Amino acid sequence: GGHWYNAAVRNERTVVLEVSLYHRPPRTAYLFAGQGTQFQGMGMALYDRSAAARSVWDAADEHLKLRFGFSILDVVRNNPTSLKFRSNQVTHPEGVLHLTQFTQVALTLVEVAQIASLKEKGRFVERAMFAGHSLGEYAALGTLGILTLERMVEIVYRRGLTMQHFVQRDEKGRSQYGMTVVRPNLAGMD
Repeated sequence: GGHWYNAAVRNERTVVLEVSLYHRPPRTAYLFAGQGTQFQGMGMALYDRSAAARSVWDAADEHLKLRFGFSILDVVRNNPTSLKFRSNQVTHPEGVLHLTQFTQVALTLVEVAQIASLKEKGRFVERAMFAGHSLGEYAALGTLGILTLERMVEIVYRRGLTMQHFVQRDEKGRSQYGMTVVRPNLAGMD
């Protein structure tokens, strides 16, 4: 759908120009990214200025505290190098936000909160397409209401926890594996 806009230009009391315009927004797709862009404080500027974004973060934070015993808001805001919750003790030299189980929850919440803010401002395009790469699929499913916010953060937390423990790591959280992205056109490949 689109919207009709009507306008009239008056010269004193006389209408000199009337315009009706039908505007249909372009096709819109919301794309959600995967892991790798986490940083301390991410999403908190939007949290401070958008009630809708704040509501997403607060609801998820409350659920995660009740379900697992940690505050995702504390992890994002303070990024402690050590965190104790329930019977768990986790550490990371760059802060626990870099542990996959927290990274994935935080990134997903950033994306869901951004959509909530767009809706709050009336800038969300209804009937848009949604897609997510890897972790981003969960943000797409949560935004569409296919997963509740609570279910989404639980699944993403457990997904990240599984990934974090799947590979052996040293005391600094490093594994013997790495990943490289190759842009074929820059590597001389067709």
